[in-house]
Amino acid sequence: MNFSSPRIFQILVTCAVLLSSASSHAHEFSIGNLTIGHPWSRATAPAARMGVVYFSIKNAAADGDTLLDVTVASTIAKRASLHEMSMNAKGLMHMAEIKAGLPVAAKAEVKFAPGGYHVMLEGLVKQLTVNQEFGMTLRFAKAGAVSVIVLVE
Repeated sequence: MNFSSPRIFQILVTCAVLLSSASSHAHEFSIGNLTIGHPWSRATAPAARMGVVYFSIKNAAADGDTLLDVTVASTIAKRASLHEMSMNAKGLMHMAEIKAGLPVAAKAEVKFAPGGYHVMLEGLVKQLTVNQEFGMTLRFAKAGAVSVIVLVE
C-alpha cells in the first residue's frame, strides 16, 4: 500500500480525527467501588417526547449492589425510568420498565446500550441536541447517589 498517495493520506488523517474526537468524549464517574462509564444520549427530533440514556456500571466490590432509580432535572424531562428491551418468544422486541431495581453483581459490569437496558426520558421538555450536556443522578442501594453528566451525541 502506498501511504504517500494523497487519497490514502486523507483517509488516515480522517480516521485519526474521528478516533481522537470519539475518545475525547469518554468520561466516567465513581461512587465507592462503582464506576459509571460514558453516560450518553442520542439527539432527538424537535417534537420528540421521549429520549434515552446509555452508560455502563462496573462494580469492583466483593458485594453486589442494586441500581434503584434515576432522576434528571425537570428542565430536561418530566420523568426518567429504568427500562429493558428484550426479544419475546415470537421474535418481537418488547420493552418493560424495571420497577424493582437492577442488580449489579460483584466484580461485574452492566451495560446500558441500544437493544438492552436504558434510561427512558419521558416527557422531554426540550429537544436534545448534539454536544448538549445534562445532569442525571443514579441511586444505588448500598453505594448511595452519584451525579453524572450525560453527553448528547
